Amino acid sequence: MKNLILAIILVSSSFGATGKDGEGIFKKRCMSCHTVGKGRMVGPDLKDVHTKYDQDKLYKWIRSSQTIIKGGDPEAIALYEEYFEVMMPDFDFLSDDELGSIIDYIEKQSIDPPPEIASIGAESNNSNAAKVPEVVNTLNSANKRKFVVDPHTSPVYFGAVLTIIFFGVVLWVLLNAIKAIAAEVTMLRNSNE
Repeated sequence: MKNLILAIILVSSSFGATGKDGEGIFKKRCMSCHTVGKGRMVGPDLKDVHTKYDQDKLYKWIRSSQTIIKGGDPEAIALYEEYFEVMMPDFDFLSDDELGSIIDYIEKQSIDPPPEIASIGAESNNSNAAKVPEVVNTLNSANKRKFVVDPHTSPVYFGAVLTIIFFGVVLWVLLNAIKAIAAEVTMLRNSNE
């Protein structure tokens, strides 16, 4: 199942942004697993990641997190285990400029909340509406094993739907085969009598 998820991520991330467009690259290659300030998904929330790690480590991680994990980095191993050992695909084809633009985009998003979060409560008279992001982030940080999955961007959701469809088709084929065999057995019994 992990291989299917990785294949879906790699195929979906192979189309799209190139060059120095940090937002475009992030949306095409990172957004299916990560958010910036919206909580956990398949991977960690990347808000302020540029302040937690130096540029060299971030570049190495994005290019090949698997290499860092296999190298025995305790922090990388802990993060990998915390996120159910789902491997991040390698992005070793991205240039330093592209990686820098992604980090710049994450830094800007870490400072400026995304418009959909900033606008919560602005259009409402409900005084509790502005507290929604705070409550969501508190819930996400309180229980590290729970994570938010947006069904429209999550490869896990897509993989689960494909798996359900596959097993439904297999079950339908098996049931029709059993019905056909039962009909033949009944026909043979009737012809022998």
